[in-house]
Amino acid sequence: MAFAAFAYPLGNRKILLHLERTGTKLGPVQRVFGMTLASWPLWLLFAVATWVAIGPPTWRELLLSAGTALSSGVIATVLFFHATELVGRQPTALAAVEAMQAAELLFATVIGMVFLGEAFPDAVSGLGAVGIVLGIVLFAWVSGREGVPEDAGDRGA
Repeated sequence: MAFAAFAYPLGNRKILLHLERTGTKLGPVQRVFGMTLASWPLWLLFAVATWVAIGPPTWRELLLSAGTALSSGVIATVLFFHATELVGRQPTALAAVEAMQAAELLFATVIGMVFLGEAFPDAVSGLGAVGIVLGIVLFAWVSGREGVPEDAGDRGA
């Protein structure tokens, strides 16, 4: 999970830089397909190693993986790429889109507890969730202050 937290934004940024340098226009669905295609060899390696180490997945694991792949891997990623395309070269707006993606971890935790009967997160996981929320709040505060003109506090003077 920690590797994915770095690899995914890095891959997204590399695609954006490549598209910018070459002048190529790709839509969100094409970008999702490109990232999926580029990461496929690694996922295949993980699948083979896991199959050899612990055997094939159960039907429940297959269904949960398919649901995650569809909801998070396809739908959410296409929406995320569309949002990054809309904000374009606005650094603050792009950072806001990327920061809000961290909220997905919180939603996934709550949904897992409510619908899948997963355990309540332990103290370390709870600290991580608090860190995510504080990061989003801090980003909102900093970016909000950047957008306020210097004389905004002098209203009515």
